Amino acid sequence: MYVVRSVCVLVTALVMITMGACTNTAPSDSAVEQLGVEFFSALKAKDFERALNYYSPDFFNGRPREEWKAHLQAIQQKLGDMQSFSLRRQQVDVRYTGTFYIYEYSVVYANEKSWETVTFFIHVSGDQPVKVFGHQIKAKGI
Repeated sequence: MYVVRSVCVLVTALVMITMGACTNTAPSDSAVEQLGVEFFSALKAKDFERALNYYSPDFFNGRPREEWKAHLQAIQQKLGDMQSFSLRRQQVDVRYTGTFYIYEYSVVYANEKSWETVTFFIHVSGDQPVKVFGHQIKAKGI
Protein backbone atom coordinates (compact mmCIF):
# COMPACT_ATOMS: atom_id res chain seq x y z
CA MET A 1 0.00 0.00 0.00
CA TYR A 2 2.81 2.42 0.89
CA VAL A 3 4.59 1.75 -2.44
CA VAL A 4 1.40 2.32 -4.47
CA ARG A 5 0.71 5.58 -2.66
CA SER A 6 4.31 6.75 -3.15
CA VAL A 7 4.12 5.99 -6.87
CA CYS A 8 0.82 7.93 -7.16
CA VAL A 9 2.33 10.94 -5.40
CA LEU A 10 5.41 10.78 -7.63
CA VAL A 11 3.34 10.52 -10.83
CA THR A 12 1.13 13.43 -9.73
CA ALA A 13 4.18 15.57 -8.96
CA LEU A 14 5.75 14.76 -12.33
CA VAL A 15 2.54 15.64 -14.18
CA MET A 16 2.30 18.98 -12.34
CA ILE A 17 5.94 19.81 -13.07
CA THR A 18 5.55 18.87 -16.73
CA MET A 19 2.42 20.97 -17.12
CA GLY A 20 4.16 23.96 -15.56
CA ALA A 21 7.15 23.51 -17.85
CA CYS A 22 4.88 23.55 -20.90
CA THR A 23 3.60 27.04 -20.25
CA ASN A 24 4.94 29.01 -23.17
CA THR A 25 5.09 32.79 -23.18
CA ALA A 26 7.51 32.85 -26.11
CA PRO A 27 6.56 34.77 -29.25
CA SER A 28 5.97 33.02 -32.55
CA ASP A 29 8.83 32.35 -34.93
CA SER A 30 7.35 34.84 -37.38
CA ALA A 31 7.38 37.60 -34.74
CA VAL A 32 11.07 36.96 -34.07
CA GLU A 33 11.78 36.79 -37.80
CA GLN A 34 10.17 40.22 -38.15
CA LEU A 35 12.39 41.49 -35.34
CA GLY A 36 15.39 40.22 -37.32
CA VAL A 37 14.18 42.13 -40.40
CA GLU A 38 13.85 45.32 -38.35
CA PHE A 39 17.28 44.78 -36.79
CA PHE A 40 19.07 44.24 -40.12
CA SER A 41 17.12 47.06 -41.74
CA ALA A 42 18.54 49.42 -39.10
CA LEU A 43 22.06 48.14 -39.82
CA LYS A 44 21.52 48.47 -43.56
CA ALA A 45 20.39 52.07 -43.07
CA LYS A 46 23.51 52.65 -40.92
CA ASP A 47 21.21 53.62 -38.06
CA PHE A 48 23.50 52.06 -35.49
CA GLU A 49 21.78 53.66 -32.50
CA ARG A 50 18.47 52.07 -33.50
CA ALA A 51 20.21 48.73 -34.14
CA LEU A 52 21.87 48.84 -30.72
CA ASN A 53 18.45 49.17 -29.07
CA TYR A 54 17.67 45.61 -30.20
CA TYR A 55 20.50 44.21 -28.07
CA SER A 56 19.97 42.95 -24.54
CA PRO A 57 21.70 44.97 -21.82
CA ASP A 58 23.45 41.69 -20.92
CA PHE A 59 25.07 41.66 -24.37
CA PHE A 60 27.04 44.75 -23.42
CA ASN A 61 28.50 43.10 -20.30
CA GLY A 62 31.15 41.53 -22.54
CA ARG A 63 31.74 44.53 -24.79
CA PRO A 64 30.65 48.09 -24.01
CA ARG A 65 27.90 49.57 -26.17
CA GLU A 66 30.07 52.27 -27.78
CA GLU A 67 32.81 49.74 -28.54
CA TRP A 68 30.30 47.43 -30.25
CA LYS A 69 28.87 50.37 -32.20
CA ALA A 70 32.38 51.24 -33.43
CA HIS A 71 32.89 47.58 -34.36
CA LEU A 72 29.68 47.51 -36.44
CA GLN A 73 30.69 50.75 -38.15
CA ALA A 74 34.17 49.39 -38.90
CA ILE A 75 32.68 46.24 -40.43
CA GLN A 76 30.52 48.27 -42.80
CA GLN A 77 33.51 50.44 -43.63
CA LYS A 78 35.59 47.37 -44.54
CA LEU A 79 32.87 45.37 -46.28
CA GLY A 80 31.03 48.28 -47.87
CA ASP A 81 27.41 49.27 -47.62
CA MET A 82 25.00 46.48 -46.77
CA GLN A 83 23.09 45.51 -49.90
CA SER A 84 20.81 42.73 -48.68
CA PHE A 85 20.26 40.12 -46.00
CA SER A 86 18.32 36.88 -45.89
CA LEU A 87 17.52 34.35 -43.22
CA ARG A 88 19.13 31.04 -44.16
CA ARG A 89 18.69 28.84 -41.12
CA GLN A 90 16.94 28.98 -37.80
CA GLN A 91 16.80 26.96 -34.64
CA VAL A 92 14.73 27.37 -31.50
CA ASP A 93 16.26 26.17 -28.25
CA VAL A 94 14.07 26.13 -25.14
CA ARG A 95 16.01 26.12 -21.87
CA TYR A 96 15.10 26.56 -18.23
CA THR A 97 15.88 30.27 -18.34
CA GLY A 98 13.99 31.02 -21.54
CA THR A 99 13.86 30.53 -25.30
CA PHE A 100 16.79 31.14 -27.64
CA TYR A 101 16.11 31.81 -31.33
CA ILE A 102 19.34 31.16 -33.23
CA TYR A 103 19.14 32.64 -36.72
CA GLU A 104 21.80 32.52 -39.43
CA TYR A 105 21.73 35.23 -42.06
CA SER A 106 23.52 35.57 -45.35
CA VAL A 107 24.44 39.24 -45.67
CA VAL A 108 25.68 40.84 -48.86
CA TYR A 109 27.82 43.97 -48.54
CA ALA A 110 29.16 46.02 -51.45
CA ASN A 111 32.62 44.40 -51.22
CA GLU A 112 32.06 41.06 -49.50
CA LYS A 113 29.53 38.58 -48.12
CA SER A 114 29.18 37.55 -44.51
CA TRP A 115 27.45 34.92 -42.43
CA GLU A 116 25.93 36.40 -39.33
CA THR A 117 24.49 34.42 -36.47
CA VAL A 118 22.09 36.38 -34.32
CA THR A 119 20.69 34.85 -31.17
CA PHE A 120 17.47 36.37 -29.88
CA PHE A 121 16.38 35.56 -26.33
CA ILE A 122 13.23 35.85 -24.27
CA HIS A 123 13.26 35.10 -20.55
CA VAL A 124 10.98 32.34 -19.32
CA SER A 125 8.97 34.88 -17.30
CA GLY A 126 7.94 36.62 -20.51
CA ASP A 127 8.05 39.98 -18.76
CA GLN A 128 10.95 41.26 -20.88
CA PRO A 129 10.94 41.86 -24.64
CA VAL A 130 12.85 39.67 -27.07
CA LYS A 131 16.38 41.03 -27.44
CA VAL A 132 19.59 40.17 -29.27
CA PHE A 133 21.63 38.06 -26.89
CA GLY A 134 24.48 37.22 -29.26
CA HIS A 135 25.77 38.40 -32.64
CA GLN A 136 28.61 36.73 -34.51
CA ILE A 137 29.85 38.05 -37.85
CA LYS A 138 32.02 35.92 -40.14
CA ALA A 139 33.53 37.43 -43.27
CA LYS A 140 36.91 37.61 -44.94
CA GLY A 141 39.08 40.38 -43.58
CA ILE A 142 37.40 40.85 -40.22
